[in-house]
Amino acid sequence: MERSEKLVRRAADIVRIAETTPDVPRTLNSEMLQADIRRIQKVTRCPFTEFLRRTAFFWFRIYVRELDFNSGKDERVNIRIPIPIPFVGTLFRRQLSRRQALKAITLARRETNGPKLIEAYLDSCMALEFLRVEESNPERGRWELVVIGLD
Repeated sequence: MERSEKLVRRAADIVRIAETTPDVPRTLNSEMLQADIRRIQKVTRCPFTEFLRRTAFFWFRIYVRELDFNSGKDERVNIRIPIPIPFVGTLFRRQLSRRQALKAITLARRETNGPKLIEAYLDSCMALEFLRVEESNPERGRWELVVIGLD
């Protein structure tokens, strides 16, 4: 299955999970919210083949994404440089962090463009992020993201 198809499927799963999640600010410690975070982490867990690849090398990634919802323009730059240091990549986490899962729930609950934002967000998530800059301008209908890290 192609990587983009997997992302679309994962984004749809997260939207379904987020539809059952209570409002985040009022119930931050809620049992239901914690269960939904665990479900999202399970859905986005990295495959075993990716874990095996990390035993040989890992990627230094630079990811830039710009979405313009008014014109439908979607620009993506994803630079991957392999770093052949054995077994270091196996120390990276294999699923989204709690903060990332909560962010996915928040993006999924947006009334417009939720699935498209989740797909872009999941594509940008890395095992170890050095820099993440996200800018959203709802008035202009734009969303921009820059991420640098290791995966």
